[in-house]
Amino acid sequence: MTKDPLDKLILWCLWGIAIIVCLITVGINVVQNDKTIDSLKHKTTVQQNKIDKQQREISRLEQTNKALVNQAKGRY
Repeated sequence: MTKDPLDKLILWCLWGIAIIVCLITVGINVVQNDKTIDSLKHKTTVQQNKIDKQQREISRLEQTNKALVNQAKGRY
């Protein structure tokens, strides 16, 4: 490399700019990932709530079916 102080200063400035750009890029990616994670957590919670509701409905229907079967057995 050259020994000119101005060239060294320019080189250090370019390195500094490159590092700053990299840090900004990493920061943006981290923020976007956090938003994606939050969105996925919300979707997971919504889906789990739907599953829980469906399982409760299935359980209720199973109990109703058992009661109807017992009622039908009593008639015969």
